[in-house]
Amino acid sequence: MKKLLLFALFLQTSGTAFAQNPPAPAPVDVTMFSIASQAVAVRIGGQSVPGTDLIGSYAVTKRISVRSDNLLAPGNNLQLYGAGFDWKPPLSGLISKTTLPKNTFEPYLTGTIGIVRNVPAAGPVKQHYAALLGGGVNYDPTGSGRFTVNLIEVRAADLPGFGKHPWGATISVGIKLGLWQKP
Repeated sequence: MKKLLLFALFLQTSGTAFAQNPPAPAPVDVTMFSIASQAVAVRIGGQSVPGTDLIGSYAVTKRISVRSDNLLAPGNNLQLYGAGFDWKPPLSGLISKTTLPKNTFEPYLTGTIGIVRNVPAAGPVKQHYAALLGGGVNYDPTGSGRFTVNLIEVRAADLPGFGKHPWGATISVGIKLGLWQKP
């Protein structure tokens, strides 16, 4: 009887030891994936035309994301398909000294390289390597990262195949939806 009582006590204590919840993984405070759609003005060869830029990004670290740019401006037959990065400089100390709400404004620098195509309605398609370099500011009204407004993004552009002066600029605004893990 004594052995049976000890065996039952052992089962009860071992069952409660195994029934404990495992420790939760450490939370990550970074946007994992995001997709953005931006209205863009493309200026090349002395002409500005409207377009759209669809951007997908993945956060490698808290400060660095890789991105895919798909810029289309049909007014000047422009298609750009590129890959690049976003870098968020450590400006939290500077921003905390202002009266701006914490975690709402996020300045960043960006660069993209890829293929630009001149696709006219009639005639041959011309394709060249291209580069975009610049920066911008995002605004997250809730600080959650799920919905962000791109206040402005300005980039210098090297877009060969579009006239005598391939250097230009893009200015864009838009929205970004993100998938976050937050503590």
